[in-house]
Amino acid sequence: METQRGTGYFLEIDTVTPITEDRGNPADYKLVACTTGDNLDIAVAAETTSNKCSDGNQESQPGELSWTMSTDGQVVTLDPTEQTTRENNQTLKNLTKNKTVFWARRTNALDTEAGYAEGRVWISGYNDAAPNNDVFTFNATFQGTGEFFTEPATT
Repeated sequence: METQRGTGYFLEIDTVTPITEDRGNPADYKLVACTTGDNLDIAVAAETTSNKCSDGNQESQPGELSWTMSTDGQVVTLDPTEQTTRENNQTLKNLTKNKTVFWARRTNALDTEAGYAEGRVWISGYNDAAPNNDVFTFNATFQGTGEFFTEPATT
């Protein structure tokens, strides 16, 4: 079996489906970037106690879960003058500036379940670079809010 490499990943967003819904609507997701690097960070806080009932020993249990996705990418096309590129870049900047909560997902072009991540997010950090005679790139950190999913929705 071939090792799954971090290639062929896409960033898709759904700003149409209300964040009160259980999942984003697959038909409303819009491709905004071909990614060049991705991270999914999941953390579970520890709830701890130490008291006389535990003979002074600390006890713990899993607490709240938090998650973030970080993405380095190229806005869909290589031509920075193309309308789609400008719109996608502007969309990401506006979502950041307006502190908008929306649906986002990371998908793999070769295997729909490999590396899949989806959930409600807001962009906590964004930067882009438009070097002379080179590909337009960006980096964004998506702070998850609520549950996240590791498999595509089934119909």
